[in-house]
Amino acid sequence: MSTKTYRIIKLIIVMLLSMTIAISVNLNNYILPPILAIVAMIILILIKRKVTDVLADERDYNMAGTAARWTITIFSIAMMIGFFVLFSIQDKDPEMITTIAFLLAYLTCGLMLLNSVIFSFLKYKESDDKKNLGHRIKHYFPIIILTMILGFFIALFIFRAFTPEDTWLCDDGAWVRHGNPGSDKPTELCQ
Repeated sequence: MSTKTYRIIKLIIVMLLSMTIAISVNLNNYILPPILAIVAMIILILIKRKVTDVLADERDYNMAGTAARWTITIFSIAMMIGFFVLFSIQDKDPEMITTIAFLLAYLTCGLMLLNSVIFSFLKYKESDDKKNLGHRIKHYFPIIILTMILGFFIALFIFRAFTPEDTWLCDDGAWVRHGNPGSDKPTELCQ
């Protein structure tokens, strides 16, 4: 299969995937989109193996690495600026703005941590130190445990941040105060 044919098939699969995901989301079906995305990725991987032409060379991979570094740097700086700007205007809607600000900060930290882990894995994969794996695991075990504990607490915080504590809840057709909401009782009909 030629590169041109592969790119056409890839474009068709992406268009079909986009349409089916949009339809599924509009029908409130949130289980089908991830399944379709996984199936599409598997199909693309199988089709890519049939390509006989060169899809990318070492220059492309070098440029991709440089682009990834710049992307992560620019994204991190922009998200941190967004974090500080949101914190400076949090008086307008403290609960919502604080939640979004922390989300930006945690997403940035998560992206940088993921980048570091993947880079370390790839660097180890290419190195000649594979014989010392047992020694390395013993050396990094406390760091791995601390990272897992930190990840647990971050997940717990994110779960708490997106679970509204001070809000109005609909209970049997009536609005019930939950906690200490900062807004007045909703005027729309409770169903």
